[in-house]
Amino acid sequence: MPSTIDWNATAAWIALAISIVGTIASPLITSLLNNRHQLKMYKMKAVEKRLGSINSARTAALESYLANTGKYISTQYPPHQAKFSSTYFAVYQYVPERLWDSLDDLYNLIEQEHWSDARAKFQNINREITALLKEPLQ
Repeated sequence: MPSTIDWNATAAWIALAISIVGTIASPLITSLLNNRHQLKMYKMKAVEKRLGSINSARTAALESYLANTGKYISTQYPPHQAKFSSTYFAVYQYVPERLWDSLDDLYNLIEQEHWSDARAKFQNINREITALLKEPLQ
C-alpha cells in the first residue's frame, strides 16, 4: 500500500503547532521567572530594611549609653544620673551576654560611689562596646 501522508504538509502543521505553543508558553514562563525574581528581591529588601532599623536602634542605644555613663562617672552630677539610669537598662539587648556581668559590676560600683574603680571598669566596657559599634549586624 502506498503512503498517502503528505510529509510536507505534516511538517508545516507540526511547525505551526510548535510555534503556537511557543508563542503562548514563552510569556507565561517569562512572567513566572520574573515574579519569582521580584519576590526574592522584595524579601531581601525587607530583611535589609529590618536589619538597618535594628542596627540604627542598636547604634543609638550604645552611643547614648557610652555618652551618659561617661558623663555621670566623670562628673557625678545628679542630673546626669537620670540619663545614665535611663540608658543603662536599654543596653543589655544590644550587647553579648559575656558583657552582662561587666555591666552589672559597673552599675554596682556606680551605685556604691566607687568612682575610681567605676572609671577603670568603664574604660574596659567602653573598648568592648566601641568594637561592637564597628561591626555591622549580619
